[in-house]
Amino acid sequence: MLFTNTGDTPVSGFGKIKKRVDDWISEKREKANLPPMPSWVLDDLCRTMVTMMNEKLKVAPHVVEACVNHASGAAKMGVAGVYNKALYLDERKDALNNWTQHIQKICEFN
Repeated sequence: MLFTNTGDTPVSGFGKIKKRVDDWISEKREKANLPPMPSWVLDDLCRTMVTMMNEKLKVAPHVVEACVNHASGAAKMGVAGVYNKALYLDERKDALNNWTQHIQKICEFN
């Protein structure tokens, strides 16, 4: 399990998890004779997911925003923002499942 501090329990310290991910990436890149990965921050993971959900997975922008708990898109602005209280739970679930499958394909964890 990659996103855990102990291998058994959920994440409790994002700094520790970032180091674990950095070490994992470094090891994989070294084995593949690739140069070190450029510096990154945790928010880059969110930015990447949002971008790929929109561009590659064709998830509706308001659903992507709901997945990351934002409410700035057209579906939640103006009058729609006052009246539209939808949580898009089914759509979010589908989007996140599609994202999981996308990552699994990239990482070849089949």
